[in-house]
Amino acid sequence: MHHYRQALLRMRQGDSDRDIAAARVMGRPKAAQWRLIATERGWLEVSLPLPDDETIAAALGSPRKASSTISTLASHRDQVGAWVEQGVSGTAIHAALKRRHGFTGSYSAVRRLVADIRSHLPPETTCRMDFEPGDAAQVDFGAGPTLVHPDGQPRRTWAFVMTLASSRHQYVEFVAPSPAPAPRTPPCSAPTPSAPRATASRSTPARRTTRRRRASWNPA
Repeated sequence: MHHYRQALLRMRQGDSDRDIAAARVMGRPKAAQWRLIATERGWLEVSLPLPDDETIAAALGSPRKASSTISTLASHRDQVGAWVEQGVSGTAIHAALKRRHGFTGSYSAVRRLVADIRSHLPPETTCRMDFEPGDAAQVDFGAGPTLVHPDGQPRRTWAFVMTLASSRHQYVEFVAPSPAPAPRTPPCSAPTPSAPRATASRSTPARRTTRRRRASWNPA
């Protein structure tokens, strides 16, 4: 809105559209249109006060969009807006539009519409938490840089970070992982002889065999 007011001041001082374009305030065609609007409303009269920004914006109206800039997703804006508020990604929205509504446009159209919708959403608010000294501390542990160990070999380190919640003072220490201990094997020992199993046995009595003598008969 500043360049419209600047051009209006130059017109009231007698500058032509060529002079305004040479000063790079706005182009000659645009300056000619702005001069026509200002003349119809009497804003070029030096005796009258300059209009405010709201009056200038109302006179200009909303700019007309070219057909090439109108989104092909204008009819689905409400549905896309609901998905954006739910945290759905652009790729998932594009796939859902193709599956449910037969959308044949590109992903770029979805990405532009999602960006426009997000620009009109209210910013996310955060809640700051205050702590008294000594109340709490935050501890983080993550991968650190590769440093040279006292033995001369480069080793990967891990960073221990502790942040005090009240003063936000941080303590950082890099530690090297200790080598993994060798697996423990049980000592070799002679096998312990097992005790003999106690089994119950029963003796089988000897079978008596009786032989009978056949008496031979000898007739007299």
